Amino acid sequence: MMVEVSFNILMATLVLVTFMSLAWKILNDIWFRPKKLEKFMRSQGFKGNPYRLLYGDMKDMAVVTQEAHSKPIKLDDYVMPYIVPFIHQTVQKHGERCFIWFGPYPYMIITEPEMIKDILFKHNVFRRPALSPLERLFVTGLFIQEGDEWAKRRRIINPAFTVEKLKNMVPLMQLCCREVVEKWDKLIQGKESGEVDVWPDFTDLTADVISRTAFGSSFEEGRRIFELQKELFLLTHECMQTIYIKGSRFLPTKRNRRMKEIYRESSTIIRDLIRSREEKMKDNVKSEDLLGILLESNLNEIKENDNKKGSGLSTEDVIEECKLFYFAGQETTSNLLVWTMIMLGIHQDWQEKAREEVFQVFGNNEPELEGLHRLKMLTMIFNEVLRIFPPAMNIGRSTHGETKFLGKGMRLSDMDVNVKKIKSWIVLYPVYINSKKTIAEGRRICVTKACENPTCAEINDCCNHLKLPCAIEIDKAYPRDFMQRGRVRVLLKKEDGSLYNPAISTRKQLMLHVAELVPRHPGRTKKQEAASSSASGPSKPGKGGKKKR
Repeated sequence: MMVEVSFNILMATLVLVTFMSLAWKILNDIWFRPKKLEKFMRSQGFKGNPYRLLYGDMKDMAVVTQEAHSKPIKLDDYVMPYIVPFIHQTVQKHGERCFIWFGPYPYMIITEPEMIKDILFKHNVFRRPALSPLERLFVTGLFIQEGDEWAKRRRIINPAFTVEKLKNMVPLMQLCCREVVEKWDKLIQGKESGEVDVWPDFTDLTADVISRTAFGSSFEEGRRIFELQKELFLLTHECMQTIYIKGSRFLPTKRNRRMKEIYRESSTIIRDLIRSREEKMKDNVKSEDLLGILLESNLNEIKENDNKKGSGLSTEDVIEECKLFYFAGQETTSNLLVWTMIMLGIHQDWQEKAREEVFQVFGNNEPELEGLHRLKMLTMIFNEVLRIFPPAMNIGRSTHGETKFLGKGMRLSDMDVNVKKIKSWIVLYPVYINSKKTIAEGRRICVTKACENPTCAEINDCCNHLKLPCAIEIDKAYPRDFMQRGRVRVLLKKEDGSLYNPAISTRKQLMLHVAELVPRHPGRTKKQEAASSSASGPSKPGKGGKKKR
């Protein structure tokens, strides 16, 4: 009897502990962790709305977005309040260093170029955002890979996009474009002018081009894949507007079932195409479409690594990359074409210049690849449209572990260190080691040991070379040298008291080492080589274009 009672008490205790642990985890995820992150972000100078339980800013986001989309937009209106209305409103309210709440998850909005540069360079600290299992049904392939896996896939995919390979696909692209132009001609046939909704046609055009270039003679299957991916995109977009709850993908909802059906059907179509191409490859039949080139490149990669496991792409990996062709190429290209048409419609003088250039290069002949390189005006127009209306609204990165954002005008070197006590680091102004300055002006080492006009960037690079953590404070200036902005903070000792570089234990030793390295900085040596080569070049002609005798 006692044993039975003890067992019941033990089971009740286990259930209670499990329940309490689960309750604490949920409470931590939806309240304590977000509030801790909010305090951390505010301490670094970021501003935003206070966190609200579960929803964060999502309710406000939905209201602002619906209100913005309900209003008509003019051709000369600023598009940002329409495309990302809540982010635009937040920046206007809280400034450029702000954050928004997507449920219990904060998103920091960063617009400072120096900080963006640091984030994009620190691959190990700032990684691609994690996707929910439902989102990964659509966003696949190279787009979500990191590190060695990304490098391997990129190496295998690259041969499919060389100029020589793309040259063979130009006739297919011409065929697709001709079909669209003929369709427009029929719509306005017998009329002086007419109104055409180009958006759906450009969507179909880019999908048709990808289908033909990716799958060649099997482009009908490619069109079916496009239709499925388009539907999956809309369903994925719905998922991204709601908070993902762990385990919800297993719920038999209508959306979940349809997303999995689309995923299975598109994968089956591509898998059958891959098997068909592999059979042809065994008979030495080559395909010039993207799928054929990808399979050939993958086979070469496997052979070069002696058929080692994991050296190439699996069939599932190839399926993911084929789906990525649509995700990465279709929507972005159609958006570019539509915005280009809009801008040329507004600025008709540039439309005339572009048309004249096309006729000068091609006349009445069919466009060919070599001639496309001579379309300087049209290339400039495309680049300008991409600058004003980029394909993506933002670039997302997520932090893994505690990360410190420095104040405005400061940036970290490429070394990951604890920067909580950065104000205690040694300060190094360029004037300290400048041979052009006197001791009264701020020089702190012997003139024979100093270097000529060092910059903060050069000092920062030298500290990196010496394996010392450092940070540039761009907005600071030495009182007696206020014309040169910037200083560098350097950390000499680790938390345990040991030196990062055994040869450098004092500021004086640091200044001497940096002053010795600056003249050998790659930026200076390249300038010296360029100057010496120009000095030893041919003599300049005299007056009238004739050489002096």
